[in-house]
Parts: sequence; C-alpha cells; structure tokens
Amino acid sequence: MVRTSLRPTPLLQEILMIQISRTLVALAILIIAGQVSALRAQSTGPIEGPVGPSPYNIIRGWHKPFAEDGFAFGGSSGVFAESPNRIFIAQRGETRLPDPIPAEFSGFAGSIGINVLFATDMRVWEHCLYTLDSDGNVREMWDQWDYLCEGTATLRLDGPIAFPSEGPGPHRLRINPYDPERRVWLVNETFHQIYVFSNDGSELIKTLGEKNVPGDDETHFGRPQDVAFLPDGRILVADGLDNHRVIILDADGNYISEFGGFGE
Repeated sequence: MVRTSLRPTPLLQEILMIQISRTLVALAILIIAGQVSALRAQSTGPIEGPVGPSPYNIIRGWHKPFAEDGFAFGGSSGVFAESPNRIFIAQRGETRLPDPIPAEFSGFAGSIGINVLFATDMRVWEHCLYTLDSDGNVREMWDQWDYLCEGTATLRLDGPIAFPSEGPGPHRLRINPYDPERRVWLVNETFHQIYVFSNDGSELIKTLGEKNVPGDDETHFGRPQDVAFLPDGRILVADGLDNHRVIILDADGNYISEFGGFGE
C-alpha cells in the first residue's frame, strides 16, 4: 500500500487561517458580551440585590417621636432587635430645629432639608441610647450614658489637637448571642472606644480603647466600626477606618491576634 500525504496548498492554508481567526473573534465577542450582560444584570438600576416582593411590611412613622418641642431625631446608626418587643437604638444625639419650625416639618429633620450627619452645629448629645417596644414606643431611656458620646475628640497632625466632638459618635450596637448575660456592646467611632454594658443598662462593665487616643497596637483602635461574635467566645473587631484590620479578642476582651491591613 502506498500512502500519500495530502498537504493543503498555500491558498487553502490562507483560507483556513482566515476561517479560524473569524471563529476565534466570534467566540471572544460572545464571551465578552456575556460578561457585560452579566455585569449589567448585576448593576442595572438604583437597587442591587435580589428582586421580587419584599418579605417586610413598611410601616411609615412606626418609631414614635419623643423629643421635646424644638428637637427631632438625630442620626440613628445602630439598631439591634434583641426581641420583637425590645429594639435597641444608638442615636447620634438629637437635632435642634430652627425657630420658628418650618411648616413642612413632619417629625424628622430631613423633612426640612437638614442632614443630621453634617449639621453638627445643630446637634445635642441627648437620648443617645434607648429601646423601643414592638409598637415603636420608647421602652427604656439610657440617658445616664449620654456623656460617653459628648465631649471632645482629638485630631493628630503635628501633635494632639482637641476640638468639640463633631464626629459620628456611636456607630454600632450589638448583643453577643452566645453570651448568657446578653451584654450590650456599643462601638464609638469618634473616640476610638468600645463600651460593654449590662443588659439592663445599669452598669458600664468594660471600656476597650483609650478615649481620643487612636492607635494600631493591641490596646488601641483607629475609628472602629463594628463587632461580631464567634460561638467559642472570641470577639472580632472591625478596626476600622484608620487601621483596616480585624482584631481577635478573647471572651474577656483581651487581645489574641489580628489580620488584614492596608493594601499595597
């Protein structure tokens, strides 16, 4: 048997290469188009995330106003529902309203164009911690701890400079689900501190961090943002806007280790 080798002519080779190139280009276009479509599907519109009917009912005005005349809610950054009938609120003080109060005021400062986060000259450090019942009425007022939010904050440039506290103040409020005493944790971003209260608010059990002293060592924070809890008792601290790290503490709040940091 004589075997012959069929080799394409130069013209045929050129035609094949053109067809292969066109096929590869078409595949690349399809892949890119698919990726773009996927990104658009994720980011189209003002709302991201799952779509469909909400599992929650919106009750406008559920939280009943309780401020004295001339005042309104401040910024509420921390909300934690210990139960349906005991909801903790961490409020960044109250807002002093203009006098006279505009007619369009409807119970909250935003209704008359006041941004409670930036209008710090209208802020009063009152009613920072309280609880609500299931109907939105105030159940407990922890005014004895308002002083933890007011005072001065420290800016460090060439040296420490004290100025009136215009920072956010209380940032997050949590309860450790694995703690039989159900202690309440409050993160104060401005003062670089975390407070631990008894569940009834009668006692400040522990203070982590040093007021007005930011740092990145084992006992200081740099504008901490949140805390989380593990079943084995360890505590995670998101620290923070300045340090970009997660600190691991033991059940008593002692430093164990950390991870994370600034990127390069």
